[in-house]
Amino acid sequence: MLWIALALLAGVGTGVLLHTDISQADRYLSVALMALVFLIGLGLGSDWKRIMGIVRRQGFRMLMTPVLTVIGSLAGGVLGGVLCGIVWRTGLVIGSGFGWYTLSAVIVGDALGTEMGTLAFLSNIVREVLAIVLIPWITRWAGGAAATASAGATATDVCMPVITRSAGPEWAVPAFISGGLLSLLVPVLIPALLSI
Repeated sequence: MLWIALALLAGVGTGVLLHTDISQADRYLSVALMALVFLIGLGLGSDWKRIMGIVRRQGFRMLMTPVLTVIGSLAGGVLGGVLCGIVWRTGLVIGSGFGWYTLSAVIVGDALGTEMGTLAFLSNIVREVLAIVLIPWITRWAGGAAATASAGATATDVCMPVITRSAGPEWAVPAFISGGLLSLLVPVLIPALLSI
């Protein structure tokens, strides 16, 4: 966990000092995320029989995590917006990013302007960073479902290693399904909420 925090701080420091071209960094990040998702898929595929046993045992209950994550994220977005003096609908839209900061920032920025796009970026990246740091503690006190919910859409990729290390390998499949469903929902839900 300490190495993740140190790597993040080193990246921030390098970006500030060298004024790194973000388009290049974004390309490297995409490659790294694809490699991470590939390795997660490799791990899931190598233990297919056990994974199917987990899916059969949990069944419909597995869908409760993404459903409750949506409800909690949207309620948190509204509450956060009201507390910060932002229109509740804007808070709702920002909360519907579920931690996917790159996509939500672009959609919100195009619709509501640079300031709200930046806020969407920051709130969703803070969610991801806090999830990475707090998942071991969340797992200890509230279990794997709460840890997966805290990660939101990033349970599929960036937060997956932390979730499986903290909650156990049996949480790889529920986390992957939850994060995947939330990731599919973001590009649909944000435009839908912007239209109200």
